[in-house]
Amino acid sequence: MKLYMSLNSPYARLVRVLVREAGCADKVTEVQVDPRDGSSGYWATNPIGLIPALELADGLVLSESDLVCRHIDDALAGGRFYAGVRRDARRAAALGMAQGILFRGLLARTDQMRPAAPDRDAFVARQLSAASRAADALEKTIEDHEGVDIVDIVFGATVGWFGFRHEAVGILQGRPKLTRWFERLDRRPAFSETRPG
Repeated sequence: MKLYMSLNSPYARLVRVLVREAGCADKVTEVQVDPRDGSSGYWATNPIGLIPALELADGLVLSESDLVCRHIDDALAGGRFYAGVRRDARRAAALGMAQGILFRGLLARTDQMRPAAPDRDAFVARQLSAASRAADALEKTIEDHEGVDIVDIVFGATVGWFGFRHEAVGILQGRPKLTRWFERLDRRPAFSETRPG
């Protein structure tokens, strides 16, 4: 399998961490691409032009990080990374919250990169405020657990990316449970080997 990715993409990092945590890095070849460069040939592989994308042995290409992660989990890890989300609504809710924090952060980042529009600052502030509210909610509801699942992977990649792209937000500031959670994850090789920057 080939994983088309970028080193700083948080969505690609989700897959890269999962592959390492699953112990199947030898089965997935990482291919760095610039998804914005139409001359690279990547758009022929993945017409939507987003990363990550996973090319299977038969040439079929899966895009969207959640679909790619689910496929790898089912095909190479026996479904163990999504098992908790399937059987525990609290884990599913935590996954949704972590995904939402990343989504809001990416909306803000995308708007910051565009030429200034009259409402840009207000739009960015709304996105980052929503991410902070979600982090507050996660701080109140997250429960300790053993091991690593997809919730941990999404949360760790999200917080790592926020530290890289939105450092001033301080997504962990005043959130001791989230801080401990992130520190536990960030020490793991799968996370330390895939840090953005």
